[in-house]
Amino acid sequence: MRRVSLFFLCIGFVTISCDDGGHVGNCVNDSLLGEVGCQCVTPDKTYSRISKGYQDPELDDLHFCADKTKPYYLPLNDADIYICNSYHCATTACPGDKIPDADRRTCIKKAVCNTNEAYNPLSNTCSCDKSANWEGEVGSCTCKSGYVEVSGQCVVSSESECDTTKEVYDATANKCKCDTSKNFDGEAGACTCATNYVLIGNTCEEKQTCRADQVYVEADNTCACLGANQVYDPDKDTCVCEEGTLWFGDACIAEAECTDSTKRMISQSDAGTCTCFDGYTYIVDDCYKAGETLTFGRYPQDEDSDIPSPLIWQILDIKEDSALLISKFVLEQYTYHDKQEDITWEKSNVRSYLNGLGAAFNKNGIDHYGKGFIDKAFTAEERKWIKQVTNKNPDAPADWNNTPGGNDTDDSLFLLSRDEVFKYFPTNKSRLASPTAYAIHPPDGSGRNNVWTCKVTCLGDNNCSCDSNGYGEEFVSLCSVDPCSSPWWLRSPGYSSNCAAGVVDGGGVSSHNVYDDDRGLRPALYIYLSSER
Repeated sequence: MRRVSLFFLCIGFVTISCDDGGHVGNCVNDSLLGEVGCQCVTPDKTYSRISKGYQDPELDDLHFCADKTKPYYLPLNDADIYICNSYHCATTACPGDKIPDADRRTCIKKAVCNTNEAYNPLSNTCSCDKSANWEGEVGSCTCKSGYVEVSGQCVVSSESECDTTKEVYDATANKCKCDTSKNFDGEAGACTCATNYVLIGNTCEEKQTCRADQVYVEADNTCACLGANQVYDPDKDTCVCEEGTLWFGDACIAEAECTDSTKRMISQSDAGTCTCFDGYTYIVDDCYKAGETLTFGRYPQDEDSDIPSPLIWQILDIKEDSALLISKFVLEQYTYHDKQEDITWEKSNVRSYLNGLGAAFNKNGIDHYGKGFIDKAFTAEERKWIKQVTNKNPDAPADWNNTPGGNDTDDSLFLLSRDEVFKYFPTNKSRLASPTAYAIHPPDGSGRNNVWTCKVTCLGDNNCSCDSNGYGEEFVSLCSVDPCSSPWWLRSPGYSSNCAAGVVDGGGVSSHNVYDDDRGLRPALYIYLSSER
């Protein structure tokens, strides 16, 4: 049974749905052409008024192909459009950048949406993609509250996770960073104060720079007075001596310590200061003059013991900023060089040993770095007091064959030269020096008792005779008190290039083989007069 629906159209023909062998179509009864009955027009058939002899193309109506009630209706979001030619109905697809118009007869340009916009097929328009958390106006969509744009996407903002006392939020990366404007550095969550800043509460404050007379207090980033009997004077911005004490060198001492001394007095020109009497100079911790002794550093000096005790130094000269010192005693037995060969002070083993120099500084590459005399005898703070000087090393005199003395050297510790020993020790007697018990009997058993001579008898300044009175314990006892004598090295060359000068046990100066092991060491150095060096 054929099901028929009747439609009356204003353009002169009637169409009725029909079924032609299973193909749904439209039953055309064109009254303009006098047709009666039904001609079923389906997609595989062609119906044309022109083919019937009617020549008016405007009446070759194609409207029913776009009629949504007809069998060829497709959903609006489909890219196909209806093509109707001479009542032959068909479809074709729009290209990718176009869509069907409202009548679905032609393709129009499809609205182009940004990545943060959504397309509306009903109106062919774009709007901010609310499903992706965008909002605002098309073309200027922004992330809605609580979200931030990262690489074109709206992601949940992590700003609330930042510690505002130390961190700042970086919206471009959606992460917290240490706030460098507040002098914090490092990784978020573990921010620390930048170099030269300290954390006080929640703030990085610039670390206070303290003077030599102050100590740094980390808890509150302040400087406190370092020395005893000192208080801070905010008006002068410096440490001053508290009442009842006087400024003396680098410290505050009780007034009685100044007035009861034979070397010190209250300054008449500098109020609140203790000063040295004329002829005396402040060195390290007290007033001294040339010829006196002071203690500085520590070194083993007892028999068979490595335990250090204070070193005693004789003051030879006082200059503008430093004083020349030499050890009062011969401190240890040591060869000038490690083998019998031509050598100068510059490349000698003894120079490297005294100054703690590396292997490159001596002829045979012996490494004394960090383990020389200077390292054993002085702390790191004490080494700051030692002045490095450039020593001249002149050739030997003509009667000693003009043996070359070598290049000038930069030394912290050194041996006196031939000229210096004659200048500061003008007589044989003045050159006599006792060895320490450690020098005679060190714990490693390397000492040689018979090279030390005791009971020196001096009939005159230049006429000394020496008598060795036995060895062992008796010898140690004799040589632990004055007058005793031990030969000691000088840095100057001897009669030949494999010899060096030295003071003999009677006080004279002679030439000795550089590999002789019967000489001792009396180190010399320049020490700054005060800590303001």
